[in-house]
Amino acid sequence: LQASLDLHQKTLNEARQSLVQFIADCELRDIRCLLILHGKGERSTPRALLKSYVSAWLPQLPAVMAIHSAERRHGGGGALYVLLRKSERKKAENRERHQKRLG
Repeated sequence: LQASLDLHQKTLNEARQSLVQFIADCELRDIRCLLILHGKGERSTPRALLKSYVSAWLPQLPAVMAIHSAERRHGGGGALYVLLRKSERKKAENRERHQKRLG
């Protein structure tokens, strides 16, 4: 994990803004492996509202390549692992590096 975002105690609007900005910041820094802590929603009314929204928002973001439930030690059902797509700059670096090896 290279970065994490904790959305506990945020309203839906605050959470969405924070999530979108966090993903954009990670893209700029070529950070790809993220942990999003949204909580389990056990103490909220209605229950697990933020969890559902975060799970719906992430696939809508073009930078997001994959999403998976976190291991227990990272928050279990109250957190998600997110993998971002590789930037065009990093793809070009990889192509250049591999061309040198082959050529």
